[in-house]
Amino acid sequence: MTSRRPLVLVSGFTSELPDGDSVIGISAGTVTAGSGLVNGGDVSSDIRLDVQLSPNPSGLIYIGTGDAATLGIDGAAQVAAESALSSGNAALVDASQALASGNAALLDASTALASGNAALADSSEALASGNAALSSADSRLLRAGDTATGQIRFIAGNNNNPGIGVGDTNTGFYLSATDELSITAGGSQVFKIDASGVASFTSTRGVDLPQGDDSQRPAGNNGITRYNTVASGLEVYTPHPINWQPLASLERVQLFQRAQRGVVSGVGLVSGTVTLDFNKANNFSMILGGTTTINTPNDLKEGQSGVIYIQQDSVGSRTASYASEWDFPNGSTPTLTTVASGVDVLCYATRTSSNIAANLLNNLS
Repeated sequence: MTSRRPLVLVSGFTSELPDGDSVIGISAGTVTAGSGLVNGGDVSSDIRLDVQLSPNPSGLIYIGTGDAATLGIDGAAQVAAESALSSGNAALVDASQALASGNAALLDASTALASGNAALADSSEALASGNAALSSADSRLLRAGDTATGQIRFIAGNNNNPGIGVGDTNTGFYLSATDELSITAGGSQVFKIDASGVASFTSTRGVDLPQGDDSQRPAGNNGITRYNTVASGLEVYTPHPINWQPLASLERVQLFQRAQRGVVSGVGLVSGTVTLDFNKANNFSMILGGTTTINTPNDLKEGQSGVIYIQQDSVGSRTASYASEWDFPNGSTPTLTTVASGVDVLCYATRTSSNIAANLLNNLS
């Protein structure tokens, strides 16, 4: 280490005190080592101050030994400090991110709370709706002693899926046509009641009940009504001792003990072409209001017979012609009476589906 002498002012300039010189009236002092220094002593002699380093230095360090020793900066401490600063900044960033994440979490929690409240509101509404449905259903249920004030409606259904099922999926009641109620069994229509109230069996199988003669009659004649699958008709057993009597059947010889009557279907005042409906009746009546052609009837089938009453209007002299299916004696078309309000009767019997045997009775009075 370099030794320095005291500074003095010589001729206006500052300079070290030359060797051998002394300052008059000045005595040497003492250098006391402060914090971090060692040695020191009386400045009247050569003294030495050294830096005292701690066991684990941080910051300033003592470099070298003896007079060549110098002070330096602990680079490792600087690096550690910079690392600590960097770590601190990173911690601040992490803390900022953590704060942001926390705020996001608070926002999510708020949203979740709002969603939960909405869900509670929805479930409350659903519960209210369910209670209303239960109330509505309860108002439609009949209890013992209650009286129905409205209608109970079922689907129309069909023979394979009846509106009111009995036992299985294809047996029960259904609407087979407008105002027509039918019964299906095993997917087959077996019975129906039409809009006019006419009841009829529709299955070719019929009902499995005794068929035929007196020997098969149930013991005691217990008033059973049956459908005869052979005769295609209804038979009623009446109580003993009266013998059971079969009703009219389409496939039996009939013995009528009372009068059988057919309606006369009136077609009113006619002119031009008139087409009678043989499916509707056997007997007809008409009033001629002009020249008329009696056409081939609808549903013309062999075996049908009846009469047609032909009357002149108040004017009279109306004429009639006939379609080719009408056959008259000797192939001669008859002439109607010309008397005003006069009546002729055309008697007919269908011989085939294209031939009608007919004859005219003139001017009945």
